[in-house]
Amino acid sequence: MCILSCGANKNLIAQSDFYDIDHIPEIRLQFPQSNWDDVLDSLYLLGEDYRLAADCTIDGFAYAKVGVRYKGFSSYSSSRNKNPLNIDLDYAFSEQAHQGFHKIKLSNVIQDPSFVREVLSYEVARKYMPASKANYANVYINDTLIGLYTNVEAVNGKFLDEHFGASNTTFVKGNPETIDLNGENAIQLHSIQSIPAPCPKVQ
Repeated sequence: MCILSCGANKNLIAQSDFYDIDHIPEIRLQFPQSNWDDVLDSLYLLGEDYRLAADCTIDGFAYAKVGVRYKGFSSYSSSRNKNPLNIDLDYAFSEQAHQGFHKIKLSNVIQDPSFVREVLSYEVARKYMPASKANYANVYINDTLIGLYTNVEAVNGKFLDEHFGASNTTFVKGNPETIDLNGENAIQLHSIQSIPAPCPKVQ
């Protein structure tokens, strides 16, 4: 009976919705570099095409060589320990996904001390229109807890297929072509010439 009970419990955990509001996923990233934060800062300046490879574990499920980069504009800072993260699970291995999701977007909630606004806004929006699922996630990097993040479903081909039945129609994304690094980010402008060559994508 104990064996059957344990097995049933494991299946229930495996079937938990990654974005269930009652579930807080545990996401662990393991970089081989001890200076992973400095490398991610450098890659951030180079743009969205550059990522740092890491091994990732989500609620005990392991994924090798995912691609990680910092994301955001006002929420990112080179002087901040907790920066927003964008994770491509299929960065090195095609079709690698967690519960069908290939991309994970984690916000550091730096402008909301209540930690409620973003997740609540998506909850309300989904009652009236297609909108991302969202919950919270604990993020560890190299076995150190970085903090609690909001975990928001990416609006990509999978999202468009699910809500609109096609992913090859007009898709508009409001991203500026350039970033005006000012304030506390301005110091990075003086070091852009010393950025190391990005890690090549693993085939």
